[in-house]
Amino acid sequence: MVLKKKVVRVRKKNMKKTKSAILKAIKDSNGIVSVIAIRLKINWMTAKKYIDEDDDLKEAFQAEKETVTDTAENKLIEQIENSEQWAVKFWLATMGKKRGFTERQEITGADGTPVLELDINSLSKKQQKELAELLAKVNEP
Repeated sequence: MVLKKKVVRVRKKNMKKTKSAILKAIKDSNGIVSVIAIRLKINWMTAKKYIDEDDDLKEAFQAEKETVTDTAENKLIEQIENSEQWAVKFWLATMGKKRGFTERQEITGADGTPVLELDINSLSKKQQKELAELLAKVNEP
Protein backbone atom coordinates (compact mmCIF):
# COMPACT_ATOMS: atom_id res chain seq x y z
CA MET A 1 0.00 0.00 0.00
CA VAL A 2 1.46 3.34 -1.06
CA LEU A 3 0.57 6.40 0.97
CA LYS A 4 0.40 9.67 -0.88
CA LYS A 5 1.56 12.83 0.82
CA LYS A 6 -1.04 15.52 1.05
CA VAL A 7 0.31 18.49 -0.84
CA VAL A 8 -1.15 21.91 -0.26
CA ARG A 9 -1.08 23.83 -3.50
CA VAL A 10 -1.92 27.47 -3.79
CA ARG A 11 -3.16 28.56 -7.17
CA LYS A 12 -1.37 31.58 -8.56
CA LYS A 13 -4.56 33.61 -8.62
CA ASN A 14 -5.02 32.93 -4.89
CA MET A 15 -1.39 33.56 -3.92
CA LYS A 16 -1.89 37.31 -3.57
CA LYS A 17 -4.80 36.71 -1.18
CA THR A 18 -2.85 34.04 0.70
CA LYS A 19 0.24 36.23 0.98
CA SER A 20 -1.87 39.08 2.31
CA ALA A 21 -3.40 36.76 4.93
CA ILE A 22 0.03 35.49 5.99
CA LEU A 23 1.40 39.04 6.29
CA LYS A 24 -1.59 39.92 8.47
CA ALA A 25 -0.99 36.80 10.61
CA ILE A 26 2.70 37.69 11.04
CA LYS A 27 1.81 41.13 12.44
CA ASP A 28 1.93 41.08 16.25
CA SER A 29 2.89 37.38 16.31
CA ASN A 30 6.22 38.11 18.03
CA GLY A 31 7.81 36.02 15.28
CA ILE A 32 6.34 32.78 16.62
CA VAL A 33 5.43 30.37 13.81
CA SER A 34 2.84 28.49 15.86
CA VAL A 35 0.92 31.74 16.48
CA ILE A 36 0.93 32.45 12.74
CA ALA A 37 -0.20 28.89 11.95
CA ILE A 38 -3.07 29.06 14.45
CA ARG A 39 -4.24 32.37 13.00
CA LEU A 40 -4.22 30.89 9.50
CA LYS A 41 -5.70 27.56 10.64
CA ILE A 42 -2.84 25.62 9.04
CA ASN A 43 -0.15 23.43 10.52
CA TRP A 44 3.22 24.75 11.70
CA MET A 45 5.21 23.20 8.83
CA THR A 46 2.97 24.77 6.19
CA ALA A 47 3.24 28.19 7.80
CA LYS A 48 7.03 27.87 8.02
CA LYS A 49 7.21 26.75 4.39
CA TYR A 50 5.19 29.77 3.20
CA ILE A 51 7.48 32.12 5.14
CA ASP A 52 10.71 30.48 3.99
CA GLU A 53 9.74 30.45 0.32
CA ASP A 54 8.76 34.09 -0.08
CA ASP A 55 11.19 36.97 0.39
CA ASP A 56 8.50 39.46 1.47
CA LEU A 57 7.10 37.05 4.06
CA LYS A 58 10.58 36.20 5.27
CA GLU A 59 11.40 39.90 5.66
CA ALA A 60 8.16 40.59 7.56
CA PHE A 61 8.75 37.59 9.83
CA GLN A 62 12.33 38.70 10.59
CA ALA A 63 11.17 42.26 11.27
CA GLU A 64 8.61 40.90 13.74
CA LYS A 65 11.34 38.96 15.56
CA GLU A 66 13.54 42.07 15.65
CA THR A 67 10.70 43.97 17.32
CA VAL A 68 10.74 41.42 20.15
CA THR A 69 14.51 41.85 20.48
CA ASP A 70 14.05 45.63 20.66
CA THR A 71 11.43 45.17 23.39
CA ALA A 72 13.75 42.91 25.38
CA GLU A 73 16.59 45.41 24.98
CA ASN A 74 14.34 48.20 26.26
CA LYS A 75 13.38 46.10 29.29
CA LEU A 76 17.06 45.46 30.01
CA ILE A 77 17.80 49.18 29.80
CA GLU A 78 14.94 49.83 32.25
CA GLN A 79 16.59 47.42 34.68
CA ILE A 80 19.95 49.20 34.24
CA GLU A 81 18.24 52.52 34.95
CA ASN A 82 16.78 50.94 38.11
CA SER A 83 20.37 50.16 39.18
CA GLU A 84 19.89 46.40 38.93
CA GLN A 85 23.44 45.11 39.26
CA TRP A 86 22.79 41.93 37.26
CA ALA A 87 21.56 44.04 34.32
CA VAL A 88 24.56 46.35 34.44
CA LYS A 89 26.93 43.37 34.54
CA PHE A 90 25.10 41.61 31.69
CA TRP A 91 25.16 44.72 29.50
CA LEU A 92 28.85 45.34 30.08
CA ALA A 93 29.77 41.68 29.54
CA THR A 94 27.91 41.56 26.23
CA MET A 95 27.76 45.08 24.81
CA GLY A 96 30.84 46.54 26.51
CA LYS A 97 33.37 44.02 25.18
CA LYS A 98 35.05 46.60 22.93
CA ARG A 99 35.82 48.62 26.06
CA GLY A 100 37.35 45.68 27.85
CA PHE A 101 34.33 44.65 29.90
CA THR A 102 34.37 40.93 29.37
CA GLU A 103 34.59 37.87 31.50
CA ARG A 104 37.31 35.38 30.80
CA GLN A 105 38.10 32.08 32.31
CA GLU A 106 41.60 31.00 33.08
CA ILE A 107 42.21 27.30 33.19
CA THR A 108 44.95 26.03 35.46
CA GLY A 109 45.88 22.87 37.21
CA ALA A 110 45.78 22.32 40.98
CA ASP A 111 46.85 25.35 43.04
CA GLY A 112 47.31 27.49 39.92
CA THR A 113 49.97 25.30 38.36
CA PRO A 114 49.96 24.85 34.58
CA VAL A 115 47.68 22.13 33.24
CA LEU A 116 50.57 20.71 31.27
CA GLU A 117 54.26 21.18 31.78
CA LEU A 118 56.55 20.23 28.96
CA ASP A 119 60.32 20.24 29.11
CA ILE A 120 61.22 21.04 25.52
CA ASN A 121 64.79 19.96 26.12
CA SER A 122 63.58 16.42 26.77
CA LEU A 123 62.30 16.24 23.18
CA SER A 124 64.42 15.10 20.26
CA LYS A 125 65.43 17.71 17.66
CA LYS A 126 62.86 16.22 15.29
CA GLN A 127 60.11 16.47 17.92
CA GLN A 128 61.12 20.04 18.74
CA LYS A 129 60.90 20.94 15.05
CA GLU A 130 57.45 19.29 14.72
CA LEU A 131 56.23 21.11 17.83
CA ALA A 132 57.50 24.43 16.49
CA GLU A 133 55.67 23.82 13.18
CA LEU A 134 52.43 22.97 14.99
CA LEU A 135 52.67 26.06 17.18
CA ALA A 136 53.34 28.22 14.13
CA LYS A 137 50.17 26.87 12.49
CA VAL A 138 48.11 27.49 15.62
CA ASN A 139 49.37 31.07 15.90
CA GLU A 140 48.73 31.96 12.25
CA PRO A 141 46.22 34.80 11.78
